[in-house]
Amino acid sequence: MAKIDINTMRKKQGIPAAQTEQQKQEPPKLLMKKPPPTPKPDKVTYACKHEESIKQLESHPCPACQKTARTARMARKRQREATTNEEGNEPGGWRGTANKHLSRLPHGSIFTVRYDGEAKEWGGELSIKQLDDSQQRFHGKAGGVFHLLADLDGLFRAWAAQGADDGGAASS
Repeated sequence: MAKIDINTMRKKQGIPAAQTEQQKQEPPKLLMKKPPPTPKPDKVTYACKHEESIKQLESHPCPACQKTARTARMARKRQREATTNEEGNEPGGWRGTANKHLSRLPHGSIFTVRYDGEAKEWGGELSIKQLDDSQQRFHGKAGGVFHLLADLDGLFRAWAAQGADDGGAASS
């Protein structure tokens, strides 16, 4: 009797060959099914507990609460401005007003700078036109233009903070 190899017989019949030892030890691979799609929420609950049927972040207040907060902010701002005006000062400005911290120089301020090649430094002047049409002048010298302009601006701000009405020119 002829010896029949089982794997040869399976090949002839179209049956796959027997599994190897490694294949027997591996668990069968299961096909992963996609999870069903999650239903989209039809309502969003805001931080203020209002609900709407639109998609927005839950940590934001609803439009009604945003409007209320904006209205309150604007009322506080109007109250601040009214208080400032009652004291006789206009908001903004530069001398004799409630705004002690200046963000800009007055209109019409003039910087004049010149370079001294022998001394290797910049010299300059800042002229400020005052309310009575007189000029307040500040003089300075520095190794660079930016430093010179910053120094002159600093002299003006110190003078404005003092409320200097003596009319004398400041210099450095």
